[in-house]
Amino acid sequence: MNKLVRKIKKLIPRTVLAQIGFFIAFNRSWGHSCREQGICVDREGNPLPWITYPAIEFLNTIDFSEARVFEFGAGSSTLWWAKRAKLVFSVEREKDWFERLISILPGNANVVLESNELLYPKHIDSHACKFDVVVIDGAVRYPCAQSSLEGLAEDGLIVLDNTEWYPNIAQMLRDSGFSQIDFAGFGPINAFPSCTSIFFRGNKWLMQKKHAIRWVPVGGRWLKAHDDCVLSAIDISLLRK
Repeated sequence: MNKLVRKIKKLIPRTVLAQIGFFIAFNRSWGHSCREQGICVDREGNPLPWITYPAIEFLNTIDFSEARVFEFGAGSSTLWWAKRAKLVFSVEREKDWFERLISILPGNANVVLESNELLYPKHIDSHACKFDVVVIDGAVRYPCAQSSLEGLAEDGLIVLDNTEWYPNIAQMLRDSGFSQIDFAGFGPINAFPSCTSIFFRGNKWLMQKKHAIRWVPVGGRWLKAHDDCVLSAIDISLLRK
């Protein structure tokens, strides 16, 4: 059967195979077009944050089980973070979103409604604790980014979505001593690529990498690389033949 499949593949132009593979990776593996009650989900119905897939892949490799997260803008990301973090606090401007979420929130997540855009960025200040992760993906993002500087722990992370639309925020955070990593690409249900960026001052959370055996990107493939080890001179000479 495998031989037959390989023969058939040889008859199909590579460009066509690439388009088929692209469709499978996005729609069958990621569930790119899947939504349940307005919530972005993967093909198994698990919530996905509405940020780029490369950013999701990266954040999925970090152990946030002891992290406290604050979100400017609630939604499917709130449910996603609640599965991975110790506590999640969110502020939401849209009443419809708020009412949809409060009925399905787990016990470690809390969302408040704030329609006043002057008060919206100040909600992070109402908490006595500092947050390990601050997500900026809602209303009035520049004031929210400014508030994040006080509400973020010294070694915390800031996640900013749609960075290409907010170059002034990115510049302000860099000027405040943050390093920036960009994750550009497609995100759930979007037909255009965007950029999600992670800003950090220390490497505490970047070092909380999960150890995953045979990890592959969603929709990717795994192989045993012959050169993923220390090679002797004899090994190298054999590889060159």
